[in-house]
Amino acid sequence: MSKPYRSQAPLGLYRDPEWAVIFGVCAGLAGRIGVNPWGVRVLFLIGLVLFTWPTVIAYLTAALLLPRRGLIWRGGREERDFWRTAARDGLE
Repeated sequence: MSKPYRSQAPLGLYRDPEWAVIFGVCAGLAGRIGVNPWGVRVLFLIGLVLFTWPTVIAYLTAALLLPRRGLIWRGGREERDFWRTAARDGLE
């Protein structure tokens, strides 16, 4: 019996440092729901204009409480092997 496919992204909410503009809260939320991060950022800006303090407090709370998502390797096999060799040989 084969194992089901599992995404490399963790389940739940997290901050996404790869696509972050400030703390990565909007990018992490966008990754969780599967939409473009800029759409979430636009909604955040609208919320910032309409509800300034609740939006700022919610964003800063999320930035402090949500864990960072680990980096996901997106490069090719040759590059991965090169960097593993460089790390092993102390060439970093």
